[in-house]
Amino acid sequence: KKALLKYKDYPLFQAPSSVLNSIAEQSPVIFISRSFLDSTVGFFSLVLKTLNAPVALISKSIGQVYFQRVSEHANSSPHLLLSDIYSVAFKLSILSVLLFLPVVFFGPELFSIIFGSEWVEAGLYAQILVYSISVKFVVGPLSTIFLAIDRIKVASMWQLAYFVVTISVLVLATSFEFEKFLWIYVFSEIVMYLLYFLLIIHTTKKYVAMNGL
Repeated sequence: KKALLKYKDYPLFQAPSSVLNSIAEQSPVIFISRSFLDSTVGFFSLVLKTLNAPVALISKSIGQVYFQRVSEHANSSPHLLLSDIYSVAFKLSILSVLLFLPVVFFGPELFSIIFGSEWVEAGLYAQILVYSISVKFVVGPLSTIFLAIDRIKVASMWQLAYFVVTISVLVLATSFEFEKFLWIYVFSEIVMYLLYFLLIIHTTKKYVAMNGL
């Protein structure tokens, strides 16, 4: 019964916010398909699949180890939580540079070599999208701290804000030509995930202060 009371917020907040987050993640393709050429949708989708593949694989592996560590420290050594966050964030940042820097400089060439010359335009889009994807690569796995310290409501509030901001930005951005649309979307993603990182730090500091050393 105690466990049920402790985790009662998970289905109440986590499930709906996860649905909203998923919709927000998929919404760019929907807006692009309504406002731009079919070929543009294809290029954009290929870029997402290509760049998100290593993100999903590495983030899952690192995220599992990180979650286990912060879960243990949340109960026994709360004062170590911030160092856990900074340590993993630093490692993910290094990995992000190694993974994505080649795309920044050689996006069109890489996509042309791997997928064929007809996909050069996708490489140009990759050079823009890589900035937001790299930030998400670093911040995403860190968010499991909310689960470890039982602050799921805080994470859910950010996910709701992320949904509202993303949809609003996409609605406004569709009035521009596609390259500007991409830059506006990428800027929004970077801002939201940097705010997410700050929220992670702020919430963890409050948890540490409340639970002592």
